Amino acid sequence: MLTRDVRMAAEKFDAFIEADNPFLKAIEQLANWANGAEEIVAKIATAPGANEINSAASTLHTYVGRTPKVTREIDVEGFFSSSSQLHELLSTLFPSTEPNRAVDELVNELAALRRLFSVYIAHQSSASALPLLRAATSFNAELKNFQKGLSSLAIQLAPDVERSEDEDELCLAFYSTQTLHSFGEKIKALEDLYELLAKIFRIDIEFYPLRIAKIESGSMWIELIGHAAIAGAIGKILLEAAKFGHRNYTREGLIAGTKASSEQIDAIVATIQKLEAVDVDATEMKEGLRDAATNIALKLNSLMEHESSFVVGTREVHMDIPNLSGWRRFQLQRPQLRISSSHKDSENPLLPGPPKEN
Repeated sequence: MLTRDVRMAAEKFDAFIEADNPFLKAIEQLANWANGAEEIVAKIATAPGANEINSAASTLHTYVGRTPKVTREIDVEGFFSSSSQLHELLSTLFPSTEPNRAVDELVNELAALRRLFSVYIAHQSSASALPLLRAATSFNAELKNFQKGLSSLAIQLAPDVERSEDEDELCLAFYSTQTLHSFGEKIKALEDLYELLAKIFRIDIEFYPLRIAKIESGSMWIELIGHAAIAGAIGKILLEAAKFGHRNYTREGLIAGTKASSEQIDAIVATIQKLEAVDVDATEMKEGLRDAATNIALKLNSLMEHESSFVVGTREVHMDIPNLSGWRRFQLQRPQLRISSSHKDSENPLLPGPPKEN
């Protein structure tokens, strides 16, 4: 699992917990009410004699019987609606290829809590109240512990890197399997993109070099720090590239890395002209800007070679690849095993080939 996956999961989970929703409010109320019952149980456990035990037990029975005082304030429809949202969040919190025992346990306990709440709403008896109160208390505590642990893990895996006011981060993820050569090519393409845009924006990269915050391989997650204008420009150009990048796919489904179409170049020029970056005079440097856009297009093609999707910041972009066979789509969407030591891509003989055409 990439650090990006953990960090995004933490951000999504924090956003849900911090939102005002009926389910979290309800389990907090039920947990607080259950604390009162636990205090009475503690008195029973320490009672000096039978009379005191009987008195405390009677108090406990009365207290639990007054649970409707709490549940009458609960938005029942909102309880089930927002708990369904939590179930969906937990189920999609991490990639499906990365099972998580803590998440599975929370999903199971959430389902049990919903059932207990349904039973209680139907009967509103002391017998159905006690299991609900216990389950709500346990789930409330475990949810908070999970949030705390997830946030802590995200911070440990991706600590903040010190940066100046003029700098910002650039986070990218590519999910195709990387060879050593392709990994290096993408890093070099990003460095070249940064330098090309720095010239357009007239920013001195000696003062604002492109710095590594974190890189993870296997699938590829890159967090870089650079001048905010350039980092933002790369992100916007990549997002725009998804709209025209599919035009440069060959029939095999690979970016033609040595070519740049006029449409692609026009789109890059238009994107740069829209950027609010310093010292960009599109009229004065019209030809120079187009020459730079041609080079940028080539670097983009190198960066996105073999990719059917990629991530910029928190946005996942899926390339639209028309006129591509179902077999090639399947190959692009799954990890590609490699057994060759050559930097050139070769077909893996251990994988079945595409269906033969009649």
